[in-house]
Amino acid sequence: MKRFRKLIISMLTVALLSAFCIGQEGVYTYTSDPVYPTMAAPVTIYVNVLSEDVLNPAQTIDTDSTVTAYTGLITSLSAEPGNDWRNIVNTDWSDISLEMVKENDSIYSFTIADPTTFYGVDPSTKSVYRIAFIARGTSNGQVDGQTRNLYFEVFDSEPVGLLATQPAEPYASESVVITLNSEQSEDILGYTDTLYAYSGLVTTSSTSDSDWKFILEDWEVNNSKTRMLQVSDSIYRYYIYPDIHGFYDTEEAENIEKMGFIFRTKEDPYQQTPELYIDVTDTLTIQAPEGFETTETNIAPGIEVYPNPALDMIYIHLQLPVQGEVAFRIFDLQGKTIYESRYTVSEEKTLQVNLKDIPGIRNGLFLYSVETDDLKKTSKLLINN
Repeated sequence: MKRFRKLIISMLTVALLSAFCIGQEGVYTYTSDPVYPTMAAPVTIYVNVLSEDVLNPAQTIDTDSTVTAYTGLITSLSAEPGNDWRNIVNTDWSDISLEMVKENDSIYSFTIADPTTFYGVDPSTKSVYRIAFIARGTSNGQVDGQTRNLYFEVFDSEPVGLLATQPAEPYASESVVITLNSEQSEDILGYTDTLYAYSGLVTTSSTSDSDWKFILEDWEVNNSKTRMLQVSDSIYRYYIYPDIHGFYDTEEAENIEKMGFIFRTKEDPYQQTPELYIDVTDTLTIQAPEGFETTETNIAPGIEVYPNPALDMIYIHLQLPVQGEVAFRIFDLQGKTIYESRYTVSEEKTLQVNLKDIPGIRNGLFLYSVETDDLKKTSKLLINN
């Protein structure tokens, strides 16, 4: 198996020379085995807490004090790939229990032996895209100085193919992260600078795969929406948020069948890949029964239902102000109730429904609702087990 090149971190100590760099060189890094972190293998994070590039503006960290970690995840449930952290380990900001190890005068490390257990996440129910991390100076039991938000890319597995997606089978109402391995493309092999995505959709109104709709930008446009995140010389990632319909601004006008991409270099003369396609599952055009109005976006604050498509389990995450009696129902496309459960909730809670325990449930499209005294969320649910 071809081994990926590692980026040598010249600004760190000898102990960190094998680190694989994410972000700015010598500022914050991680090591893991395999090289590309997954939720199933240990990872160690290193932060240079004296670097001006890593610190929040006007912040300093006293390296004679204790340095602690504040950390969570960016997942497929996050509203964006930046500030919407999920599965935060600390009980609150004042929780300084996660102490970092001092490697030298400026470098501190934090080892996560079992990321899945540490963050309390089941990767089979939601995709994990990034580890989110802040290093904080602490003195007298209080936070005194901090870094900005730092992010470390997480992969389902080592990216050995040309393209990989998280989730593996994208759903049009979900966020998606695409990983490109340029070493697997003869057209851009050896190029190590920024890449950009030229992209559109193949929909039910397309006459062929090449008849793209809702093209993001003109070919030559280099901006934040077309720029790929460069992870290393050969690995690039492309974040599609909050979901495919929203990213391409379709206004949910058409059923999406595929995402189309050409990945290209920064400027003319361009190096570029051929047209590449990623299949998409979309149930937009399937109508709900009369009187059942779906809300595809989560307009009910504090209610999340995932994963969708569902396999064996459905998770209903309830955050305050959701409290009191909660009713969860699954309907067939004729509006007939095939499952109903009621719960009493007084605090943040995640409820579980085992689909295997529902008589007569099968693969296909269903409807669901989550109702409290004040809130209601209704939407479509694809079961694919």
